This record gives sequence, C-alpha cells and structure tokens, in this order.
Amino acid sequence: MRSGAGVKFESRRLHTVLTGLLLIGLIVLPVVFLRRLPAPIVWTLVLWACSALWLARAAKTSFTTVVWSHMFAVSAFLLAVELYAISRMGVSSVELSYSPGYSQYHPVLGFAPVPDFVAKATRVVNSRLVYDVRYTIGADGLREVPASAQHPDTGCTLFFGGSFIFGEGLEDAETLPNVVAQVTARPALNFSFHGYGPHQMLAAIEFGLVDRAIECEPEHAIYLALPAHVQRSAGKASWDRDGPRYVLTPDGVLYAGAFRDSAQVRMARSLLDKFNKSYAYRNFFANRFRQSDKDTELYAAIVAQARDNLATKYPGIAFHILWWDGERNAAAEQTAALLESIRPTGFYRVSQLLPNFAADPERYRIPADGHPNALANYELGLFLAGTILAEKVP
Repeated sequence: MRSGAGVKFESRRLHTVLTGLLLIGLIVLPVVFLRRLPAPIVWTLVLWACSALWLARAAKTSFTTVVWSHMFAVSAFLLAVELYAISRMGVSSVELSYSPGYSQYHPVLGFAPVPDFVAKATRVVNSRLVYDVRYTIGADGLREVPASAQHPDTGCTLFFGGSFIFGEGLEDAETLPNVVAQVTARPALNFSFHGYGPHQMLAAIEFGLVDRAIECEPEHAIYLALPAHVQRSAGKASWDRDGPRYVLTPDGVLYAGAFRDSAQVRMARSLLDKFNKSYAYRNFFANRFRQSDKDTELYAAIVAQARDNLATKYPGIAFHILWWDGERNAAAEQTAALLESIRPTGFYRVSQLLPNFAADPERYRIPADGHPNALANYELGLFLAGTILAEKVP
C-alpha cells in the first residue's frame, strides 16, 4: 500500500508530464494546423485558449495561475477578432482546377504554359460552377488570339500582365488581346499568364523571348497593371519561387537570378504566407504591410526598364499602361503616381474607361471570382482600338 507522500509524488509527476506534453503540443499542433486545416488560426487560438484555461485551473502557485489566466484572456480576445474578421470576409469553398500538365518550369520566367496545349479550367465556389473554359496555348507558348490569324502581316500589339490580360475564366475569343485584334484588324500577342508580374515582362524582353515569338512589327505595347504586382515583383508571391528577381541599383534595374536564390526573399515570403492564413491580418493589416516603399520603387523601375528596352529593340513603339484601380487605398495611389511619373506613352485608369465602374464594379467581374469578364474586355478593347490605336470602332 502506497504512502500518502508516494501518491502525492506520483500525482505531481503525472501533472508535470501532462503539462510538458501540453506545452509541446501548443507549439507542434499549430504547425500542423497551418499546413492541413482551413482557418488554421481559429483552431490554434481555440487550442491555446482551452489549454491556458486548463493550466490555470491546474496551476500549483498563484503566479502560474495569473500567467495562464492572462494567456487565456489574450487567446480568447484574438479568437474573437479572428472570428469577427471571418464574419466580415466570409469563408468560401473554392475548387480551381486545370488540366494536368498545363504549366511547367521555365528557366527564365519561373513557370509558363506548355506549348501546343489546350487546357480545361474550372472554378467551383460553394459547390456552384463559376466557369468551365478552355485555354489554347500555341506553339510559341502564348495563349492564342484567334482574330490575329486573319491579319498576320500587319503591325502588331504586344500585351503584358498577369491573369487579367491572360483572360482567366474566359474563352480565347473573350480575352482583351483578341477583342483588340478583332476590332483593329491587326494581330496581337498575349505574353501574360496566371500570376505573372512586370518582372516576367522585363525578363521576356531582356532574354529574347519576345523577339523569338513575334513575326510582325510591334507598334504598341500594353501592360495591364495591378496593385498586387508590386508584391509579385518583390518576390512575395508564394507561387513564384523560381521567377526572375530584379534588384534596384544606382545603375538601374539588374537581373539577379531567381527568387529562390535570395535567402532574404525566401524568409519574407515564408512569413507572409503564414500571416496570410489569418483572416484578421488579411482584413485589417495586409494593405499596410504587404508592400514597402522600396517594393513600390522597384516595381516602377522594372516597368520603366521594360518600356526602355522595348523602345531600344523596336524604335517607335508606344508603351501604354492600363491601371486596374479596383483598390482604393494609400499604397495603391502611391503606386499609380509612380507609374504615371515614368512617363509612359499613355496612362489610363480603368475606372475612367468602364461606364459606372466605381458604382457597380461587379458588373465587370466574373461572379465569385473577381477577374474581368467579357463585357469589361469588350469595353476596354473598344477604348484601346479607338483612342490608343486610332481605329474606327463600331
């Protein structure tokens, strides 16, 4: 029969073991949550709050009781903030799928579509089909512009950007380059892809990818700019680990290898990836911290260098910027001002080109997606053809 002291010792040892295991779990389990669970911050804060409450009740001293009670209060408060942010933003079940083998590693751009490929793309939100479309990639590795085949021997227009220019969620004939080619009776080339930024544009120009793809005389280049492109050109996009990295030096913008080669970029991206798991961060703080003044300066310098390189390669080419100003905040306005300051041939705010855009932006977006719809591309295409390319429009 055990003595009272022995039972007390065993109880204390069991408490110590359980406490140790719980503390280890407070560190290890959130890592698992971040990788495996939706809304991982919610689960982490629930774990911390419940654990702190148990530890406070099981504490042997008043000091540890106070410590764990404070941890419970902080965890519960943060949990309330996170749940409030979720209620504001909403949680959707999104399934985005592409045909297997559609995208591949690219030694210059980081990633690119596979040439001679027709990809099926579907997006399902909360069990509702948003779109089911096909992306046709030509032998040159660019998305096909069907109307360009009708007039192959005239001056052409080059388009650069990300998914907005590529035409995510739209058929080949509904993209902005195709609308412009159809209205102007001049070929257009679509050098964009999902998730691209201006650094891919500059790399494609510098490394001769544009030269090899064109069989026409480029007369105009159009870059569709987004506030999100600032973070992309700084290497803060999680999907662009192999993308071209540029640095700003006293001599201008210089190519510095791939993003993966920079430990600083890898660390910053890793932290941002984790912060973005929090709805509270995305709701209240992301616009303040996702880009720095240095990032914005680098972004504008990359766009300016792309303009200059195009002018050197193709004398007389006009360089235009379409600014998709759906976001209205200080960082976006700062970016727009810098883009205007590099003096492109033309700088155009989409909000001033699409009728009633400010009051009803959803009219020009794919529902439950956010990318431009066919109507937006049609209206923008008419503007580009009639104002920039000086063509009569219907």
